[in-house]
Amino acid sequence: MDVIRDTYRQCRDIVEIDMIVDLDITSPIRRLRDVERAIEEYCSSTQYDMVFSVVEARRNPYFNMVQYG
Repeated sequence: MDVIRDTYRQCRDIVEIDMIVDLDITSPIRRLRDVERAIEEYCSSTQYDMVFSVVEARRNPYFNMVQYG
């Protein structure tokens, strides 16, 4: 959140910012149309603070985890 806030503060005097779309490199949204639909979904409703996506894990989520004990 700090990175997004800092970027916003640096850019707000240069360009008008209506919305911030944060796509993680591991984001399940991959196609342009998916991003456009998420933005449309957000803009079409006043009940949302944010829109996010999920995807079913392709492999066991414990694959990269270490458990001590």
